[in-house]
Amino acid sequence: MLSRSVSRIYFSALLSAGATLGGWAITATFGGDSAALSFLYFSVPTTVGALVIQIVLFSRSEDRLRALIMFNISAGFGVLWLMMCLVLPIFWAGSIGVIGKSILCLFSFVVFYANVAEGVSKFREQWGQKGERILDRHYKAGQGVIDWNKIIGSLKLSASIYIPGIPAKMDPVVSTSLVISMLAGFTLRKVFPIASIFAWSIPSLIVIATILQIVGIAIGQLSVLSELERKNDKVLRLAFPGKTS
Repeated sequence: MLSRSVSRIYFSALLSAGATLGGWAITATFGGDSAALSFLYFSVPTTVGALVIQIVLFSRSEDRLRALIMFNISAGFGVLWLMMCLVLPIFWAGSIGVIGKSILCLFSFVVFYANVAEGVSKFREQWGQKGERILDRHYKAGQGVIDWNKIIGSLKLSASIYIPGIPAKMDPVVSTSLVISMLAGFTLRKVFPIASIFAWSIPSLIVIATILQIVGIAIGQLSVLSELERKNDKVLRLAFPGKTS
């Protein structure tokens, strides 16, 4: 619904602002005032840019299906940025060497890429099992309209923790370990400051990676949408404009 989409923008903006202030405070603790100011120079344009993108996509999502899919991704920026602001201060901390930062970057790249790919795979699997059957009920090819929200809702897609090399049956153990690590990091931040920031950063990166599965799911959606449009040689429109839930 329209009101729900506007609320998502407000929530994302407030969460992003709070996360930026929190990240600034953490950076000041580990890197000093000049590092904290540098963090603000980076984070404020990032959050403002994300808000502008959300508003633009929202304004175009009333009947443009691609804009709706991309808006649904962008609306989760606040939560993503909150977790990022627990990790980014590491890169302004002078006490952490290049090797430590490089290892963290490499780990981030691997788990982020793996989770985006996992999201695409999840969508493709569900689409292969249910997509064609659901499509028949909610797609009018001759009119070029489609009830995309109903289709995606019927697929029952969701994100879950995925770490390459660790089987899904270990998820409860992994989840518990991540919570313990994050709590330990916050508890010991004054006793072991460097170790503590890594202790909460790793779980934060796993959460970010899990959120990025949604991006992979959206990529899968855009791919299927493009295939349908090529097949019918027309740009598809929402069956019920205004339902940007």
